[in-house]
Amino acid sequence: MNISIIGGTGTIGSHVVRTLAERGHAPLALARSEAAAQAVRDLGGVPHTGSLDDPETIRHLVAEAHAVLLLTGNGPDQVRHECGAIDAVAATSKATIVKVSVPGAAADSPFEIGKVHHTIEEHLRASGLDHSVVRPGWLMQNIALVTGGIRDRDELALPIGEGAVAAIDARDVALVCALLLEDPTGAAGTDHMLIGAADITGTSMAAALSSGAGRPIAFRDSTLDEFSATLLASGVPEAAVGDLGMLYDVIIRHGFLAGASNAAPDLTAQPARTFEDFATAHRDWFTRS
Repeated sequence: MNISIIGGTGTIGSHVVRTLAERGHAPLALARSEAAAQAVRDLGGVPHTGSLDDPETIRHLVAEAHAVLLLTGNGPDQVRHECGAIDAVAATSKATIVKVSVPGAAADSPFEIGKVHHTIEEHLRASGLDHSVVRPGWLMQNIALVTGGIRDRDELALPIGEGAVAAIDARDVALVCALLLEDPTGAAGTDHMLIGAADITGTSMAAALSSGAGRPIAFRDSTLDEFSATLLASGVPEAAVGDLGMLYDVIIRHGFLAGASNAAPDLTAQPARTFEDFATAHRDWFTRS
């Protein structure tokens, strides 16, 4: 079967491409540069070079697809890009779309990203295309935002207090997406909230990171201002900093993302990865410079 990927070099999408390749597929993935094209090849996919700003590129990408993963980066063009991709599928292959969204996407979401994804989901529903929505919660890979402090100061600094979060590994989310893409008929009309199978806190994350890195790493409850400065220094767009600050300093701090779920293991028939698994697999992220 033909599977096309929009967003195949990001945190989740790259794992989707790799997982599909390991399962015997050759997914066609959009690549906006030669470096991205090589990354797709390294993952086992087939690059389709072009831009989301070029409608013809997208039509060619999806024209023969049976299933399409829709996962673009957050930014000012996300609605235009994803709605354009939906229109391209509607005009060509009529493929089933697996859309990666967020929990709580709604017109009145307190998060801008929630409003953005709601707008795209409404467009997807109005298209009449078969589709599935995947809503991952807080990803373990989000620790990448603060790896500088872990490497240089042996501390995990996040503004979350003792708040717990049911974190999920992006690799588990990717496996769910891959299974849905492999079965577009079965995927149609489904909506999957994917959160972790265990709650973790800043303290327990630091303990796992200590074990994975082979040296003591301490958790520190940082201020929101300090966290915001870290985000900006790491290249996070200023427009996204407010949403991320609320997510960590309010939502996670007060336990609103706690409450483990077996949704991913139930769908994949595989045990969920733990934060210890993540810390071990990503040990090089935390190695001192």
